[in-house]
Amino acid sequence: MRKLSFHSTWRQELWTSAIELTIFYKPLTVETLKQQPAVSTADVFGKLGGQMGLFLGASLLSCIENFGAVLSSDPQLFQGLQEILDL
Repeated sequence: MRKLSFHSTWRQELWTSAIELTIFYKPLTVETLKQQPAVSTADVFGKLGGQMGLFLGASLLSCIENFGAVLSSDPQLFQGLQEILDL
């Protein structure tokens, strides 16, 4: 009979009775998602008002410019208009 030392007996016992245990945890970090619209209602109305002001202003200037061009092309029309305004 072979004499086993404490060290070899312990190693043998360890290999015969050992199990492998693997534990998986969910991530411990919390991720919070917040949704918000890319463009707010105030932004939409602001941009719409800006565009309307641009186009209406350009239209008004064009009308005044065309009226001035018509008056300068026909001096008699300007004199007739001046007589009407003087009444």
